[in-house]
Amino acid sequence: MPLFLPLALALVLLLPACGEQVRGSHAESVATIREQPLRVKQQRLPVVDVDAEVWARIVATFGPRVRRNGALFSTPSICLHCLRLHGLNARFADELIDQSEDVLAALLQFKCGKQLFHSRIAVKTRFGARFRPPSMLPQAATAADESHIDQVLAGLLELGLPLTSRLELDDAQVELRDVVVDSIANFSIEQPELEWTAISLILSLPPVRSWQNKYRESFSFDQLAEKLLSRSPEFGACAGIHALNALVLLSSVDTQVAVLDPDVAARVRRGVADRLTRIIANQREDGAWGLNWYSGLAEERVTADTLALVTGHLGECLLMVPEDMRVPTDTLRRAGEWLYRYLRDHLTPDSLAQAYCPMTHAAVTVRQLRR
Repeated sequence: MPLFLPLALALVLLLPACGEQVRGSHAESVATIREQPLRVKQQRLPVVDVDAEVWARIVATFGPRVRRNGALFSTPSICLHCLRLHGLNARFADELIDQSEDVLAALLQFKCGKQLFHSRIAVKTRFGARFRPPSMLPQAATAADESHIDQVLAGLLELGLPLTSRLELDDAQVELRDVVVDSIANFSIEQPELEWTAISLILSLPPVRSWQNKYRESFSFDQLAEKLLSRSPEFGACAGIHALNALVLLSSVDTQVAVLDPDVAARVRRGVADRLTRIIANQREDGAWGLNWYSGLAEERVTADTLALVTGHLGECLLMVPEDMRVPTDTLRRAGEWLYRYLRDHLTPDSLAQAYCPMTHAAVTVRQLRR
């Protein structure tokens, strides 16, 4: 055995223990977390003419099809996006999943998740609990892995699920806020994907303004805001729009419960306003947006699928902006009409299987804009 292996193993085993020692007690950490997540109301603006039968077909296409196509409903991300569109009280025409409660159970209950994903979706940790993060090694990946760090936690909080909701693991029962505790313990302002962690903390921590990770490094919503503002607007997953969504949520939440220094809050508002101005100016004549939604640079050979991904994400985000910053109704109407035409003419079970999650944002936008 190489001599460096025992030393490396010792260091790996030692670091988490050291982190645990410099962290506050679990009970103290849980006590700082809200019992109910903050909510930011999505605008309902009926300006797009939608045929009722066509819409019913579109919505039904997004329903679970586990028995007929097991691959479609085999990841936590798809389950989250299904609930995002259908809500927590829907009924489905599927033999295995016939209601929203079944989808939610796959995310919160070990036995149900194991049946759907063939692996455990969450694990107990030294600091609380954690949904399985994206695997760094393709050969170690499972269907139960998150697509993005803290995506499941953020998605459940956006749905309004109480942080006291029970999470049943294979060897323990915890609460959803135990996942927040673990996320805080492992937080880094430089982590590769900050968007979903940011959303999770924005919805679960206020009025608490700051937190400390397992290495006693302190962070605040002011720092989080500055980091999000410093990024190139088009950088990140889904053309950077999830980062924009985090900024919009932070600005909206700060008006409910002040968590930002006034100067930082003003910079966040200016940053959001700048992005909204660019979005309005760079909307295509047909109502869609491409990957260069902020820069406005010309794009060659952009596909309808790419336009749908960007326009759906942007449309849903625009419906969340604070009331005094809302974009013109005509901007949303044109985007909604383009998305409706796309879903009407291009959406099939086979095409959806390849792009369920981004297409859900398109459908949610149309749902909020249809007459």
